[in-house]
Formats: sequence, structure tokens, C-alpha cells
Amino acid sequence: RLGAPLRLASRWTAVPSYNLEVYQLTDLVGAPGQTLPQLANCPSETCLLSYLEQRVTWDGRDDPLNITRGLYAAISVQEGFRIGGDGYQFLKVLPEVRAFLPLGRGAVLAARVRLGALVPVGEQGPPPVVALFTLGGPLSVRGYGTGRLSPMSLQDGTWVPTGGNGMLEGSLELRQAWGDGLAGAVFLDAGNVSGATGLPSAWQDVLDPSRLQLSAGLGLRYRTPFGPLRLDLAARLPTDWSSGVAFSHRFPRVPGGADHREPIAAVHVSLGEAF
Repeated sequence: RLGAPLRLASRWTAVPSYNLEVYQLTDLVGAPGQTLPQLANCPSETCLLSYLEQRVTWDGRDDPLNITRGLYAAISVQEGFRIGGDGYQFLKVLPEVRAFLPLGRGAVLAARVRLGALVPVGEQGPPPVVALFTLGGPLSVRGYGTGRLSPMSLQDGTWVPTGGNGMLEGSLELRQAWGDGLAGAVFLDAGNVSGATGLPSAWQDVLDPSRLQLSAGLGLRYRTPFGPLRLDLAARLPTDWSSGVAFSHRFPRVPGGADHREPIAAVHVSLGEAF
């Protein structure tokens, strides 16, 4: 990566860069002769991404490590292009907004919305798997494991996330400081990921609010000089309340139509707030 941050004003920062990424896919699972989604536009199990990126942020938070008030907005735009016939042509846009509102007595209401759109440009097949979106994990929809909120493919008995052209996620979190560096939180996360195709409009599937998957949970934080040490326990929320439905089938399948449901709950330990 070649780039440099530019301070445009006291709260404005821009980071233009050129990026060259090469990935060698290993430990792939699948039956002999099976066409794996991960290998789309990755010849010889090697994925190459070459792209320009422009990232602009406006940071109105009072403290990036211990946020109690303010707004944060960012947008990243990437333009992918081929090198010597390798790579993939695409336009990728990722806007994000965060808000923090103090409620008094150590309580803070925090919210975030993030959208991702990958638009293939003059390409026939889906983007390389390393360019696609997945959600889930300590910084995302916490009812899922890292990268597990995604379209999936069953490969040699293992459900493998394959990513999608679009993603939409949002979080609402109530944080309460207790003193002596301890704090608690309750949160609600929502998200969805579209399928992976060469169609420029495929990312728009995430704009359907009825497809959002929800998770809720509780968290414990301990303040350190490097940010809060965070423990979150989250559970996915059921969507099917019909009579006679098995408990495990009340929860939605992974996006993309695969007949698979991830575990109902997840535990995450990390350093720093989710957003």
C-alpha cells in the first residue's frame, strides 16, 4: 500500500492511496472436480486486487478511546483495475456514520450505520472472494462469529462463507459507566449481506429491510490505556413464531438461500469498542 494521510482541517482527514494485494488461497475444501465459489476470478488459487482508494473522515468525537459525545462520518471509495490481465475491475463504496449521545450519570447512547456496495465494471463473473463483504464478529453483528454472516457454500461437509457484493449493518448500544474502570452495555445489531455475482446492481438486495438479521446482547468493559477490554455475549433473534416450528428453525438461515443456520449465540473478547 502506498498512501499518506492529509489533514484537511481540524476534524477532516483524507487518505488517498494505491493498493496492490495478492492472496494465495490454501486449505480449500471440496470434492474433487467441484467448482468452488472462492476461486472465481482467482486463477491458480491466487487472487490479485489492484485499486486506488480515497478515504475521507470527519471526526467530531470528544475522545476516540473513551467516547461520550459527538459524531463521526467516513466514506471510502475504491476503483479496482486489472494489471496484465489479472485482477478485477470494480467500484467499491463504503459510507459510515456514528453518533454518540450522553444521557447523564455515565450513560451514553451510541449508534452506527454502515453500507457497502461493490459494483463490477465490465466483468463477467463474480468478484474475487477477498474483495467481497462478510459480516459478524466483535466489530459487527455480534450474534455471529467473525465473517459468518454471509452467503455460504457446503464444501466437503463444511459450511464456508463466500461473501457478497453488498452489505448493510447497524448497531444501537447503551453504555453505562460504573466506576473503577468498569462499564456495562446492552446492544442490538442488525445486518445483511447480498449474493456474489457479476451484476452491477446485485448489492442493492441489502436495501430490503425485511432481510436484516438481528442479534441482541450484553457486554462488560474494563478501561485500559489502550481502550476498553471488552467482553460481549450476543444471541441471534428468532423470526419465525409459527406454531409447531422447532426451536432451532425459528432463527433465520444465512443469507443467499443456503439451508444452513449458524449457532444461536456467540461470545467475543476484544480490545476497543465495537464502534
